Amino acid sequence: MWAYEVLAGVQFEKDVVATKDVGILWDAGFGIGLVGPLARKGLVGILQGIDKTFRKQRKFRFRAVKLLAPERRGERQLRLAANKDDLVTQQIWELNDLLETPPITQVVIGHLGHVVTEMRVPDPRAFVHHKLALSKRTDREGKRRRDAMMAEAVARLVLEVLPQYPMTEDDLKEFPAPVHRELAAIA
Repeated sequence: MWAYEVLAGVQFEKDVVATKDVGILWDAGFGIGLVGPLARKGLVGILQGIDKTFRKQRKFRFRAVKLLAPERRGERQLRLAANKDDLVTQQIWELNDLLETPPITQVVIGHLGHVVTEMRVPDPRAFVHHKLALSKRTDREGKRRRDAMMAEAVARLVLEVLPQYPMTEDDLKEFPAPVHRELAAIA
């Protein structure tokens, strides 16, 4: 969401981007190895070196980290480091589509202005489809509304401000009827 804000030169409303966790998309088909001191720290340790508030996902933590990977037949959950407290991949079937689209690279600035970094994110249209698919999953009761809200916000952004990412009627058909009509009017 942060990368799309910068790409479009806008800022989403707080309730759209509010989150207590950070998901890192990892294509487990490409190896990643942490060696030396990094292996002992693990990915969570590396992130905590940047921002001490990062924690492995647990209830009631302010900022949690999830390592997300596409679900593929025969692949098992992977752990990055020997450290038992490090991240284990959380496999989600819907992530397969995100990895098949060319990523966008966007420079973003942290909310306090101290961190400037480059983020690789999916094409915003793929993000919209992904969030819509997640909003229909029954195992995401606490997050489904937010997933739908994020999908709608990015779709509006694309339609109104990012003509380099054209959306068609087909791209909008998965939205609920009232939202679909409203977005189709913009397109």
